[in-house]
Amino acid sequence: MRSPKAFLKTAAWALGACLALTMAGCSGGDDTATASASPLPSEAIGLTVDAASLPTVTGEMGFAPTITYPLKPGESSPTPTPTPTETTEATDGAEESEAPSPYVDPPSTLQIEVLQAGGDEKVQADSVVVVDYVAYKWGVLEPIAAGSFGTANPSVMLVQADVTYPALARSLVGQAIGSRIMSVVPPAEGALNTALGAEAGDTVVLVFDIYKQYPIDIQAQADATPTGNKVSVTVEGDLGGPATITVPGGLAAPEKVTTTVIAEGTGPVVEDGNLILYHYAAVDWSNGDGGSSWVDGFGPSSATISAGYSDTVYALSGLVGIKAGSRVVIELPGQTDSYLAEAVVVDIIAIVTRSDDVQAAIDAKAEADAAAAEEAAAAEEAAAAEEEAATDAEDASTEEETASTEADEEATETPTDEATGDQEEPATETEDTTSGSDEETPEADTEQTTDQ
Repeated sequence: MRSPKAFLKTAAWALGACLALTMAGCSGGDDTATASASPLPSEAIGLTVDAASLPTVTGEMGFAPTITYPLKPGESSPTPTPTPTETTEATDGAEESEAPSPYVDPPSTLQIEVLQAGGDEKVQADSVVVVDYVAYKWGVLEPIAAGSFGTANPSVMLVQADVTYPALARSLVGQAIGSRIMSVVPPAEGALNTALGAEAGDTVVLVFDIYKQYPIDIQAQADATPTGNKVSVTVEGDLGGPATITVPGGLAAPEKVTTTVIAEGTGPVVEDGNLILYHYAAVDWSNGDGGSSWVDGFGPSSATISAGYSDTVYALSGLVGIKAGSRVVIELPGQTDSYLAEAVVVDIIAIVTRSDDVQAAIDAKAEADAAAAEEAAAAEEAAAAEEEAATDAEDASTEEETASTEADEEATETPTDEATGDQEEPATETEDTTSGSDEETPEADTEQTTDQ
């Protein structure tokens, strides 16, 4: 059977792939024992050390923070060193020992500092919390878990005793909605830290922006309007509560994906790319159990809806265009003998977003960045056009100068033989003229003598 948990129930409780799922489901082993040993506090955990010994975090809510670690006396912030080349490594032979850290040692107990105060509402145990987060290994500026800052949607985290990583739950319970907090998690909380990608002996620094919360028992609309749309499977359970689904015996399996709204809610319409909370129950076409978020103990599921996925691969893509609060039946064809046809009932609880003020700030920055990028592109295009025009003018001037030079050279050239070949030699003309004068002189003398 193709379990819907493979593509319906996502691990979007976040912090990597599965941080807020059950301890056994994520890390397993002896780490699970620490959950029951660390009950959730009744109020927010604060600081038991001097804040000056903790990292400094700057930046606005909704945007990735900048972190600075406290330095030991007389130390300065390290500068990046060039990555050794293969030649250098081969020449040096022995490995260089790691330089001592210039930063102070991290605290040995869980420390939570409020970086920006929120409102009066506090995060409750047994809730689903909407946050942005980022995680660092102590002394390292680049995140080990980049989290959801800068992404289209925030993260959702389950806060539940004996289920969520204790340090994660204890970091959030009692904190004000609308606050930014920093949680310094010591190596003793190894299950959380290793799940984030740190080593067992590392201290991890987490920064959370807390936007809103939902109770873990939240349901879709009880007053959704039945549509009267017919489906071939049987759905039982009141609107606004748990539902079950069964396939009547002898019913032919579907040949294509169908998504049918059987009760319409009044919430906003699900759009491509939205993050949603939802409940589901599923069976295969032989009524084998495919899982149910109403009974598995982890509260509602979450997923980012993408219409770009094939419906046969990602059944929830058919929820695009349907209002939050609705109850929907999805019928899925089988693909192989191991992936049987399925029937799923889905209640869309909510479209998950950041708080309105933070989202407005993010949108405004995105618009400003887009406008700045457009302006920079236009300036670059204008500069390129100006440079091209200058090049064309220079080329034209060069061509004109070349043409003028060629004309001057042509004007000063010596006449060619062909141009002077038909002209008579000046010496010949002089000789002919003199000869004619000699012939006329005797005639004149004779005439003068006769007259006499």
